[in-house]
Amino acid sequence: MIKRKSDIKKRRGRKRHNSSNFMPAILPIPTLHEDDINKLPKILIDCQDKLGDADIDKIKLRLNFVDHKDLRKLNAIRVVDPGTIKMPSKETTTGCYHPSNKSGQAEIWLSSNLIKTPKGLEVFLKKLTYKDELFETLFHEIGHHKAFLTHSIDKFENEAYAEKYMLAYRKFWKKHHGPSKIYIKIFRYSIKLLRFFLIGILYPFRNRNKEINLFYRNLTGEISLKEFNELMGFNHNDSGRKKKKWTHPLSRNNYLNRFNLPER
Repeated sequence: MIKRKSDIKKRRGRKRHNSSNFMPAILPIPTLHEDDINKLPKILIDCQDKLGDADIDKIKLRLNFVDHKDLRKLNAIRVVDPGTIKMPSKETTTGCYHPSNKSGQAEIWLSSNLIKTPKGLEVFLKKLTYKDELFETLFHEIGHHKAFLTHSIDKFENEAYAEKYMLAYRKFWKKHHGPSKIYIKIFRYSIKLLRFFLIGILYPFRNRNKEINLFYRNLTGEISLKEFNELMGFNHNDSGRKKKKWTHPLSRNNYLNRFNLPER
């Protein structure tokens, strides 16, 4: 039997999506100097929030960390008002990549919420968990730009490649700009102690009601957080014939599992 070229292409396409091994390897090359910082893409402030030099420097510091070759043909980083960037589901998000704007040049858009200096309790929580949303969003979008320049990455793989790109650089970023190893160990041990403390307190009451029982089982690892949310009714699934709501690929478990990606 002779296979038509179209059939071969379709089967090859399906095979590509079965594993992340078919995507090009990501080899991060962090830039640890500031010699070429003036050659970085422009940073355009297109929002109502008043951002100072310190806020702009936060973007430059992270932007300079990437391999500058990956920034070629990227014209600018545009900071916009919160709510400007929307997904196909009409929900707002904090970043997006435009392969070409009206002038035909590529841009990354970031919400000003990512750049504004946090205040009060938010500062403490961010330091405690070391959650750098600006870095994660910016490098995810740079990953989209790299994918756009890499013609072997198709539309289905695009989000996975961008996320893997960010994760590859995040290891180096935490090493050079993150908390010390002692801080991380103390934080992890504190979380473990808190967990054991809660397990000890809840043990006598674990069968008192459904909510306490589920929370106790989640703490002990008997059920996952996803199972806990489903059993508590936090995840509502419409069984009607309504049109399915668009969901981001990185919020779908089957997509994450296919490309071996962690949940954010």
